[in-house]
Amino acid sequence: GLEFLYSDALTDEEIDEDTTLTSAEKEAIKYNRNYYWTYVDTTLKTIKTDYLSRGNEASPGDGSNLIKAFGTNDGTKTFTEDNWKEISVKLKVTAEDESGNIIRNEAAITEDTDDEGEPVDDRDSDTEEWVKYEDDEDYDNIILKPTEELDLALRKFIIAVSDDETIDDNEYLKNSDGTYTRAPEVDTSKLNTEDEDGNTITTATYNHTKEPLIVSKNSIVVYMLRVYNEGDLDGYAAEIKDHLPEYLEFVDGEFNEKYGWSLSEDGKTVTTTYLENSKLTKATTNNEGKIVLKYKEVPIMCKVKDTALTNEKITNIADITKYLDEDKNELSKDRDSEPDNVDSDKGTLPEYKDDESGNYIPGQQDDDDFEKIIIKEFDLALRKWVTQAIVIENGSQTI
Repeated sequence: GLEFLYSDALTDEEIDEDTTLTSAEKEAIKYNRNYYWTYVDTTLKTIKTDYLSRGNEASPGDGSNLIKAFGTNDGTKTFTEDNWKEISVKLKVTAEDESGNIIRNEAAITEDTDDEGEPVDDRDSDTEEWVKYEDDEDYDNIILKPTEELDLALRKFIIAVSDDETIDDNEYLKNSDGTYTRAPEVDTSKLNTEDEDGNTITTATYNHTKEPLIVSKNSIVVYMLRVYNEGDLDGYAAEIKDHLPEYLEFVDGEFNEKYGWSLSEDGKTVTTTYLENSKLTKATTNNEGKIVLKYKEVPIMCKVKDTALTNEKITNIADITKYLDEDKNELSKDRDSEPDNVDSDKGTLPEYKDDESGNYIPGQQDDDDFEKIIIKEFDLALRKWVTQAIVIENGSQTI
């Protein structure tokens, strides 16, 4: 699972000209060469170096590679009296098994000399053999972790309803603590665990109502599109699209202009790149071991047409249509979704997801979501009650 990076090239310039190597591999080869690492034999299983030998001192015998004696100890010496030399090597991980198997790399001193460069016997180790627990050999372990992946999820919820494009503070739908009443409460307790079939759960639970909100014709409705990063790789929601249903129109004004929304020629969709430079950092874990998701958000303002039908649900869908990784490279998919995948046939939108219930109703994939409004009927009600009684008794009138 590990590869020693080596080249037969004689100079650094020849290494740089090798088009079969990556820049990181070229740097590692030069690094290893500086420490005199070479293969022991043709099996390519073992490498060696005499970098720390007496013969490789700047001037043989100058003591630059000499490891001084620890000497006698009356029990008061500390690590500051210890003397050491060190050397490094760069290896490339080539293993593909992500099952958690340990990759162990061992090293040992295989030849030692005294301060004059003459062969010497170590008092408690044998340089001719690899013996477990001898102090002239050691190892370190690595485990190949799963490939890092970007995983963006989108949720859509209404944050305000108004009679006009000027949204007053009291027209925002908020709880007493300032949070939006229809915003999701995120539950990550099952994220990255296995379901009953042994498959990894890659989406958090987003608990928020999808009960249609009752509004009037000509109402201004503001939706919030919130993008979460559920993965272990930073990235960007570089483009978001909103699908306009029948009876809901885009408000061409200052609000939407601020967030970069543009209307398609056919009037069916609006698109924004507002978040293309807002990095969504990967999920983290807090001190209690709970996964915490970061998010970015962008609102959009729409208007209910005066031709909207009473009691018909108006369903609006939004989705992420372009993903970028942390280096701004476009991705064809994230961990569990494909961009621009939404089927928003207007003929089926009023009944969209009506057969699903509960606190969390997923979209078609986790990078799209919907909201519903419904037009209230004109409905007057009358109640009747006595407001005055006149009583005449013994010629006296009481009201």
